[in-house]
Amino acid sequence: MPLLFVRHGQAEHNLDTPDRLERLHPRLTDLGRQQVAELNSRIRIDDGDLLLVSPTVRTLETLALLTEGCNARPAWVSPRVGPRMFPQNPAWTTLPCDVPLTREDVQAYGAGLKLRQPDTAALWRSGINAMPEAEFAPLARELIDWIAGQRRRRTIIVSHDGTINAYRQLLGEPDVSRHDFLGEAGCYTLDI
Repeated sequence: MPLLFVRHGQAEHNLDTPDRLERLHPRLTDLGRQQVAELNSRIRIDDGDLLLVSPTVRTLETLALLTEGCNARPAWVSPRVGPRMFPQNPAWTTLPCDVPLTREDVQAYGAGLKLRQPDTAALWRSGINAMPEAEFAPLARELIDWIAGQRRRRTIIVSHDGTINAYRQLLGEPDVSRHDFLGEAGCYTLDI
């Protein structure tokens, strides 16, 4: 089954402005919305797809644009595909732009979103951004197993460059580096 990873469109924290990474819950820019609209014409989401999205404003906005006017099923929101530093460095901390929304924020965000029950309150609080690899890997593998068990035509995961690279590495792709970041509204397919 194909996993289609989609990186969110350009967001406010991607602009070359002072303190851009200090912005909490950055939104898509006008250019980011245009990028996602262009991507939408290439990937064509429908009700045969399983949708999984990171709990950030920019990824939820990206998903909303990708599913606008189509017959998609509700999307699952999970911190397991939230922002993640790549590569990991224990000296780094989560920047404000990568703080995910809370469960309650996601529930209030709008219709068409579901929360995965296996995602604990503690995971929602801590996220995966700075989580050591030994803790991240089993959580990510459980998510991949859950995805495979859904038996859908395709899974679309709307996420972040670092997270996408972490999953690519976990799924056996060799020599993944920051040079493999997809960039704004980029996409990458892996078969599982």
